[in-house]
Amino acid sequence: MEVLYKPKILWAFVVGLGLVALAYHTSSPSIAVEPDGHLAVAGGAESGLRAPLPVSDSNSDGIEDWREAFVDDASYVFTASTTDSEYEVPDTVTAQMGIKLIQDIFYAKGYGTLESSKQEMVTELLDQVEHVAQDKLFDVSDVVVLHKYSQADLKDYVNQMGEALQENSTTKLENELTLLSDLVGSRDPITKAQIVEIANYYKSVLDKSRSVAVPSTFTKSHLDLLNVYQAIYNDIDTFTKVDIDPMLTLLRLKRYEDDVIGLVYALQNFQKDMVENKIVLSSSDPGYLFMYFEEDTLTSIYEQLN
Repeated sequence: MEVLYKPKILWAFVVGLGLVALAYHTSSPSIAVEPDGHLAVAGGAESGLRAPLPVSDSNSDGIEDWREAFVDDASYVFTASTTDSEYEVPDTVTAQMGIKLIQDIFYAKGYGTLESSKQEMVTELLDQVEHVAQDKLFDVSDVVVLHKYSQADLKDYVNQMGEALQENSTTKLENELTLLSDLVGSRDPITKAQIVEIANYYKSVLDKSRSVAVPSTFTKSHLDLLNVYQAIYNDIDTFTKVDIDPMLTLLRLKRYEDDVIGLVYALQNFQKDMVENKIVLSSSDPGYLFMYFEEDTLTSIYEQLN
């Protein structure tokens, strides 16, 4: 096959090749080998050896100064504590139960899958710490017992016990359980103050009743009242700590209903002792309120309410 070249195209190609070669020659640096073995590059506006960028580490920490410009030193400053603090064991039942529960879970997992559900573990844990909600019971050594007394002394004793119940009565306030429910939902300081007022009422009844000299025939019923007053006071007092120690509140709440029932029985027994000792009171006497706790009277009131 015959290829025909036009003279103009050929001539243009030769001229272009020559211009490219000339441009390359004029812009390329000259490279020479120095006696010490370094390559010397010369060309254009620059000549001689190219020096490396200066690298400095002014504080000798192993990080170049130019790198430290991008680092916020303040975020890497660690200061040792000036005071030695020891671990403090939590003093709330809630915290102690939480630690015990986590320990039990890890202990159980170390031996394989949990045999009990989490709910069962919590229930078992509550049973283990129920002793926290137990009170020290009053006994004969905590009261003054009269072994010699007259019928007038018996009447005076009953009236003093009635006065202890009537003073600083909180009948104008809501029931403590209703207030507790409101406190859990609202954290209202006024509601909390009302619960404190009810708790202080039972504390006042307890303290005044303890100060009364007890005829020996009333010893058992008197101690029953003291113990139940104390139990209900402690129950309601922990209601105010629901935001600090909710587990303690739960434990006391579990026994609160039994304590209230115990109070009714204690008042009934006290009333029976009044009847057995033939104590006669008028409706104006403070001790007369115990007569409302006669078993037949309570039954009648209950039937009317229902």
